[in-house]
Amino acid sequence: MKKTRVTPALAAVVVSASLAVGIPAVSSPWASALSVTAPVPARTEVAVFDGATGSWSGSNATRPGPSLSLAKLYLGYAVIAAGDPADAAKVPHMIATSDDAVASSLDATYPGAIDWTITRFGLTGTTAGPTWGWGSTTMSDVAYFVQAIRDDPVGQPILEGMRAATPVAADGYRQNYGTSTIDGVWATKFGWDDDGLINATVSVGRDFVVAARTTGPADQLTADLSGLGARPGHNFNRANTADPVFDPAAATGRIPDPDHSAGHADAVYRPGDAVPLHIVTDRIACAAGGSSAALSSGLSSAISASVTVPGWLATMVAACPRPTVSHATTAVTDADRAAIRTDPPGSLRRAPLTEQPWYLRRHGLPVPR
Repeated sequence: MKKTRVTPALAAVVVSASLAVGIPAVSSPWASALSVTAPVPARTEVAVFDGATGSWSGSNATRPGPSLSLAKLYLGYAVIAAGDPADAAKVPHMIATSDDAVASSLDATYPGAIDWTITRFGLTGTTAGPTWGWGSTTMSDVAYFVQAIRDDPVGQPILEGMRAATPVAADGYRQNYGTSTIDGVWATKFGWDDDGLINATVSVGRDFVVAARTTGPADQLTADLSGLGARPGHNFNRANTADPVFDPAAATGRIPDPDHSAGHADAVYRPGDAVPLHIVTDRIACAAGGSSAALSSGLSSAISASVTVPGWLATMVAACPRPTVSHATTAVTDADRAAIRTDPPGSLRRAPLTEQPWYLRRHGLPVPR
């Protein structure tokens, strides 16, 4: 279909027509970039990558802390990349249900897996622990890693597991808090300690990745992210999941990203289709040559979310490009396959009890990086 460029004049016509019929104002969820601007309590660490601007923001984002079950992301990547296919097939289920038994089994078979992922992605703020759940990481490293695997074929089963996160984890913990409650999120990995006193999540949205961890209960993490639009009781990860029940058969190949379906800027609409408000505002802003934040803000003040925008309008406007973090994927070698099966030199698994991160943290001692 031929694409017609929408000029500022045409954008003004759309706005004027909307104003003429007295449509109430509404804010678009995509009218501005996702970034950490409001104060975040010191007890919480946050890192955000905003793909709309290609920028990073955060609060205490480089402060190391317990990896919790977010370490399963690092473990799973190495197993998919360099482990046996039968073990790789277990990863999406481990991620979706946060299954500790599967993680422990894979960790025993591939004791060098997390260290291998740390090195491969240059996660300088992350250390592997004596077992998968006792390492340290930063929210900056977690967000960077998840953003890096978005367009990495090896990472797709991990994203599938995050997309299919179950409402209740394998151990009975509810997966419905933190970054998963931010509007636009479609995939989340949850993490918590045995007492539920440290909680963390990392989520993927339309054009963003956000990771957060707090020293406190799960609802505290959600509350501390209110400046990013987190809403207690609203699990957008569940709402944006096409198939909320984990399906192993869906974990092969490239994940069918909901962002590339009817709600994404790249979608093509038929003339009679209803189009989400944020698609219209983003596309007109892009085609008009203005900033999405500025132009979309003006448009969203004139267009109601309840109005059905005809599909021809959205289709005729070219989609804006989507910035990504580039990650050069190098081939996996026999040396890599051997490395993940071997404790690396200086492994914390071999360290004395009093030098292991979990012991140091539990006794209030600094954890070396």
